[in-house]
Amino acid sequence: MDVIAHWKLYDGFNGNRTFWTDANGLEMQHRRINYREDFDPVSNTSQNISSNYYPITSAISMRDTTQGSNKQVVILNDRSQGGSAEIEQ
Repeated sequence: MDVIAHWKLYDGFNGNRTFWTDANGLEMQHRRINYREDFDPVSNTSQNISSNYYPITSAISMRDTTQGSNKQVVILNDRSQGGSAEIEQ
């Protein structure tokens, strides 16, 4: 059974389509929605949702990019899962 948690923030949080995922406890990897260094995923795939999912071993986080903001959201999980982050506006 698959469960998807869909979070919405209503206080003007602007993640600028970027987020961080852990890399097996070594460091947080910077991710961007619909971006790859090697190719353009928007023109190469019709699977927009699945192409933006990443393995989440223990955490996924997002920071507010608004000037002067110190907001950050971190979700910790107790087992490996897949995840993505993007604020809908």
